[in-house]
Amino acid sequence: MNKEFRLSPFLHIINGEGVTKDYSILYNSLSLGSVIVPKNIANLFSSLKNKGLIDINSFLKERSLNEKRSLIAELEKHRIIMPIYRNCYEDYVLASEFLKNVNIGILYLLVTDVCNCE
Repeated sequence: MNKEFRLSPFLHIINGEGVTKDYSILYNSLSLGSVIVPKNIANLFSSLKNKGLIDINSFLKERSLNEKRSLIAELEKHRIIMPIYRNCYEDYVLASEFLKNVNIGILYLLVTDVCNCE
């Protein structure tokens, strides 16, 4: 459980409103993966967005070990977080290669690139 992670540069946080105001969505604009989390966890991710490495155990300390494992697995699966040894632009390269000969692909890459330039 002591793996070091980094946040995806394609991470966006969408806050809930109304009935869902206590929850937020962590959304990867490249992989289209999303994970619904309590707002306090989303706020921690937001505060860590421009940092390099994150110690996920430190801000999940109030959660049980099973909850931590489950959340970390979901975040990794949807490419919200990734181990530090993984190239964070690997998905971008794969997507651009896949979409190279598809006309709609250029629109997709343009939109996601614009969304990620903050």
